[in-house]
Amino acid sequence: MPSLRSSVADQFGGLSRQVWILFAGTVVSRLGYLVTPFLVFYLASRGISAEQTPYILGALGAGHLIGPMLGGLLADRLGRRPTMLIGLVGNATANGALFVAPGVVTLALAALALTMAGAMVGPAAYAVLADTVAPERRRAAYSLFGWGVNVGTAVAGVLGGFLAEHGYWLLFAVDVVCALGYALIVVVFLPADRSARRAARENGGAGYGVVLRDRLMLALLPLFGVQLAVYSLTAGATVYTHFSPAVLWWTALLAGISAALVIMAMGPAIARRTALAETRAESSGLALTA
Repeated sequence: MPSLRSSVADQFGGLSRQVWILFAGTVVSRLGYLVTPFLVFYLASRGISAEQTPYILGALGAGHLIGPMLGGLLADRLGRRPTMLIGLVGNATANGALFVAPGVVTLALAALALTMAGAMVGPAAYAVLADTVAPERRRAAYSLFGWGVNVGTAVAGVLGGFLAEHGYWLLFAVDVVCALGYALIVVVFLPADRSARRAARENGGAGYGVVLRDRLMLALLPLFGVQLAVYSLTAGATVYTHFSPAVLWWTALLAGISAALVIMAMGPAIARRTALAETRAESSGLALTA
């Protein structure tokens, strides 16, 4: 059985500089995913009632819906790098606005901006990968990007529970620093875009007309929607059961350990994945999630 190191080297060796820049930035960004999991507790500490909280959480969800669509559109129109910077700086600004928002309406607007800006970054980053990685290497590049999300999220869960016990302002501070840190990585290390129109032509076009003509994508979208809805209900129920942040910290710790085990198991899985059909691999992942 191949070791984790050799499997990672075989799978990810030779990827472009842009891929590793995005991987590093993604880890930094996901380390700052602290406010959202603890938002219910923060709202309770601000005196927001149980009747008012769903309006703010609903705005949070609406941002997740709008952000990716807006991010994909701007990535094609303005360029990948500018869209990422807009999203990251906007996310940092929205974190500050959420912390100081005086009432339910302003809290809801700040929550909407927070997730909308944050969700804009992913589509632009994926577009960078599509622009800079050869088709036969994109599977490895997307896998590495997802690995960065898992590593950062695993650490963030444990870190968030610890910081919440010492003051919610620390969660906001870390989120702002991480978002701006990723923005700095993009400014300093990520090369400037090619022409957005040229990149679109080389990748088969731009805009949502391309998506609507893709029958496989249209078939998969409802399935992804159901999967995310179930996951969101489960995650929301965890923090909405009025457990203390300490209990949520232990939950996050167990989730972090689970994520670490998955990361360690990825070596052998990566080595054998090329022999698996994509649909079988996706079905296996969904079964494990269930």
